[in-house]
Amino acid sequence: MLPLTMVWILILIYLGISGGQLKSKAQHTSTTKKTSKRTNCDLSADIHVHIGNGQKGFDARTVRKFMAFVYTFENQIAVIHPPHYMTQRAFSKLVRTHSRLAQVARDYRGKILETGGEENVRAFDEDFIIDSILELDTVDDIVERLSSPEIEEDRFYKRLTYSICNLGTGAEKVKKTIEFRQHKSTFDDEEVYHWITVCKSLVHFASTVDEELLRKFCKENLHKTVDEFSIVEVLMALGCPAQAYYYGIRVFAEKDERAKDERKLHKEIEDENRKEEQEREHRRNLEERSRKEEEDLKMEERRLEQEEKKRREDEEEEKHLEDLLRRFGKGDL
Repeated sequence: MLPLTMVWILILIYLGISGGQLKSKAQHTSTTKKTSKRTNCDLSADIHVHIGNGQKGFDARTVRKFMAFVYTFENQIAVIHPPHYMTQRAFSKLVRTHSRLAQVARDYRGKILETGGEENVRAFDEDFIIDSILELDTVDDIVERLSSPEIEEDRFYKRLTYSICNLGTGAEKVKKTIEFRQHKSTFDDEEVYHWITVCKSLVHFASTVDEELLRKFCKENLHKTVDEFSIVEVLMALGCPAQAYYYGIRVFAEKDERAKDERKLHKEIEDENRKEEQEREHRRNLEERSRKEEEDLKMEERRLEQEEKKRREDEEEEKHLEDLLRRFGKGDL
């Protein structure tokens, strides 16, 4: 009998849970999955972690600080996860590319580039993006701005990597949680524990950090690459030295392999995009050919109509001449 496929694992954590309880939760989750019928780890599956605060949810200050931080350091946090989570193949898309705010910022950037340079764009990003997030007053406003514009069309498939749509006042019969949707499936309880700890620490940090200090910190680092400001530095800023060590060692050890995987992945995606473009071009050609054939058919129909009209006119003229000749022969004229 084939093993059942895991679609995802949902792990619900409340903010007040201790480190020991967290590790126990991770071990229990992993053990439960290992001893169930789902004995194979489906590589297409994800682990979704929900961080909650009982039935209270989170206030706007915590949510906007959380979103400002993950927006700034989304690329750094992404090195924890397989490369495909940063591409169009990902089930959940990135906040920095697919949120409503990202789309608005992209439109403004285009206008700025028409009149200014790259430095103007950087200054715009630092001020507009971070200030836009930290000046949102209500949870509903934050949900609307930092979720996909298509979230209302499909609240399941259109959630982003950091999903806050469960916090909105319109979200009924759901737990008021912040959802993390980008970890690969695994039965490694240590890996699960460290990731859950990162998720919990991100939310806890957002609930305690001074907003103006965070504003300055995010603006200073928004455009830094993963080499200029590493995942280790991000985790140390969160107060997670154990996770900084764990992921720092792993990222360093897997750096060459990851670069190889990224090159392979980018080539595959380029090939897919090229194939899709070829298919689109083929469809455009077919549509153009069909349109031309339709135009030719209409032209032929018009030509035939004109010929038929000319034929009828000729017949009428011929009848008229015959009538005149008859009348002339009878002396009526």
